[in-house]
Amino acid sequence: MRVITDTSPLFTRYLNPNYPNCLMENTNFFEKLTNKTEPFIIAEIGSNHMGETGIPKELIDAAKEAGCHCVKFQSWAWNDINSKVLFEKRKDYTAPGLTEVGLEAVNKKCQLTKEQHVELKQYCDEIGIYFASSPFGEQWIDILDELDVPFYKIGSMEVTNLDWLRKIAKKGRPIIMSTGMCELSEISRAVEIMKEEGNDQIVLLHCVALYPPGDEFINLEQIRWLKNTFNLPVGFSDHSKTIEFPLASIALGASVIEKHFMLSEERPCREKKVSITKEEMTRLCEYAKRMYIAKGTYYKVVSVEEKAKRVKMRRSILTTKDLPAGHVISRADIIYKRPGNGIPCFESKAVIGRKLNRNIPYDEVIKWEDIE
Repeated sequence: MRVITDTSPLFTRYLNPNYPNCLMENTNFFEKLTNKTEPFIIAEIGSNHMGETGIPKELIDAAKEAGCHCVKFQSWAWNDINSKVLFEKRKDYTAPGLTEVGLEAVNKKCQLTKEQHVELKQYCDEIGIYFASSPFGEQWIDILDELDVPFYKIGSMEVTNLDWLRKIAKKGRPIIMSTGMCELSEISRAVEIMKEEGNDQIVLLHCVALYPPGDEFINLEQIRWLKNTFNLPVGFSDHSKTIEFPLASIALGASVIEKHFMLSEERPCREKKVSITKEEMTRLCEYAKRMYIAKGTYYKVVSVEEKAKRVKMRRSILTTKDLPAGHVISRADIIYKRPGNGIPCFESKAVIGRKLNRNIPYDEVIKWEDIE
């Protein structure tokens, strides 16, 4: 674990050698992100904690119970993203589930403090689920590094923020980057910059920056395009209200799924339009494992179990009537039926015109040892 320079009580407690940490070292984390046994599922909490004290841990518990591997928050102070000009323009802004009026007031309500980050990271470690976050202020890059997060998540809006990309890449941690709104040249530049800083532990997420997008904008084929273009692990950051699209993305090569998450349709939720419930997330996690297994390999493979079905299901050459020894077989003498333990039907040309060396009754399988 890295040395934390902050000496606040919460950070000091986090440094306690007796503090439980059930998660693997970051050096092995990229392998987990890109393993071949199941997709890595991230529950995107975002601002769905609503700035309330107890809700973040409720969401963490629900994500863990649903089967997610990771919960992801967003790290920003109220004035890290928007300028005072936007605050002035959006004085009437309201968010679903909140009573605050004005973008500035809403941001102040939904920001998470550094101390809250430490507390939530500690709680995730205790129950056995990864804690991650997207930094939306430069100071948060260092804070998340001090918290020893397993990876950095770069949101689509930061792909062109080249100074931040360099700083994040230098931390040496795996990077998951969304690509919403991005042209090929912008993605290429971002990847090149991170690699120049010595970091090639990169996962690219297909993402559509609409909330929610219509079906016609989902464009799942871009997952395969990302993988083929950059030769990097890929995934899908989904803003739809369904689990079908992330499941389909697995068949196209996604190994990481990020999905906005809420407690229920009834509870207040800022990002309800793009979030799924615990019940839906449970189904997504279960089906995602099955889909990952069912995806199989690119090349045609016939399993031992499937080959064993050939005797039962394929056709052999059988007789259409009683045939005596010495009889020269004609096409009219044979028919193709199960089981497949005789001469295969595709070998009929090799059988016609040859003599039988024993009597074979009607509707019996002909074997190679039965012909001269």
